[in-house]
Amino acid sequence: MMATRFACLALAAALGVVGCGDDGDPLINAQVLYRLEAQGGGACFRMDHIASSGARHELDPTRVFTLTEGERALFVLANAQPPFAGRFDWVDAGCADSSGRLEVRGVEVQGPASETRFLDASAPSVTIQLRRDASAPISTLLDSPRVRVEVCSPLEGADDCVGGFSGRLFTGTIGDAFVSHIIGLSETDDASTTPSVVFVERPRDRVSGIFRGAFGQLLRAELYVDDQLEDLGISFGDVILTDDL
Repeated sequence: MMATRFACLALAAALGVVGCGDDGDPLINAQVLYRLEAQGGGACFRMDHIASSGARHELDPTRVFTLTEGERALFVLANAQPPFAGRFDWVDAGCADSSGRLEVRGVEVQGPASETRFLDASAPSVTIQLRRDASAPISTLLDSPRVRVEVCSPLEGADDCVGGFSGRLFTGTIGDAFVSHIIGLSETDDASTTPSVVFVERPRDRVSGIFRGAFGQLLRAELYVDDQLEDLGISFGDVILTDDL
């Protein structure tokens, strides 16, 4: 925890944010990970939503993620409070290889909550709820502004993440003018890998992030606000994103 704290403070200082999200009640500004891994063959899926007590987060409903056997996709919710819920749907139509299944794992980084379920043609929709004991209900209201960062390891020379590398490790931080959250330096075994989608719930004043690929690998990060690309970076070192809200 101390090493993580020092890393967060260094990154926060570089970004000009105030804190690291672990002062006071550890359930405040919690971070939740949803990891999907293709097993026994390929798989395609959609992310229907990830939600907390504060807001609901969605992607374009036509967007389909494709994984080959052993590949992973990661979805992160930062700056949120329990309870949490994440729903993912199996996609057969147009999927080049749907012979496998998806292991769907939800983890609350700053708490003990975790759950693993499986998604395939026989169980085409999975919802993982964490911290059901929290007194607040899960919100059905979309977040405003809608802020997310997409992180990938692209092919050199590519203008986007299509055909990029899956499973490459990265670390970083994301936050607003008041608090930041470590991505990839947690007390769990769930290290952050590409491709990842990071949602920042109800950021205030400014959103900023620094990301770095492990072992000097090329990393691309894109910052979206209300589905509009506001900043992007590609680097073998630090990728820095920022936008005034």
